[in-house]
Amino acid sequence: MIAIRDPAIATGKQAEAESILRTFLSVTNQGMFPNRFSYYPNDEIEYNTIDATLWLLAALYEYYQKFKDEVLVQEAMPVLHDIIGWHIRGTRYNIHATPKGLLFGGVKGMQLT
Repeated sequence: MIAIRDPAIATGKQAEAESILRTFLSVTNQGMFPNRFSYYPNDEIEYNTIDATLWLLAALYEYYQKFKDEVLVQEAMPVLHDIIGWHIRGTRYNIHATPKGLLFGGVKGMQLT
C-alpha cells in the first residue's frame, strides 16, 4: 500500500491503482491484507503484516484526491469498517489498538512487517 502511491496514483494511472486497491480489498481477512501472494495454487496467502492494511487508508485517500472516484470509496467502506473493527477488537498475532489508540502486536516466533 505504500508503494501504490507514487507509481500508480501520483502518476495518474487510475486503472492500475483501482485494480490494486480492489485486489487487496477483496482478500482482506480478519482486518489484514496479505504480506505476499503465492505463485503456487495450493499455497496459503500469508497475513503477517502489522501496518500494510492501515496504509490502505492513506492510499485510498490519495486515490480519491487524485481521481474523485466516489464509487470505489463507497464500495470500500464496509471493508474499511471491518478492518478498523478487527484492529480495535484484536486480530492475529496479538495485533490490536491499545487503550491510547496506538497499534500494538507481536507474538514469539512470528516476524511481522
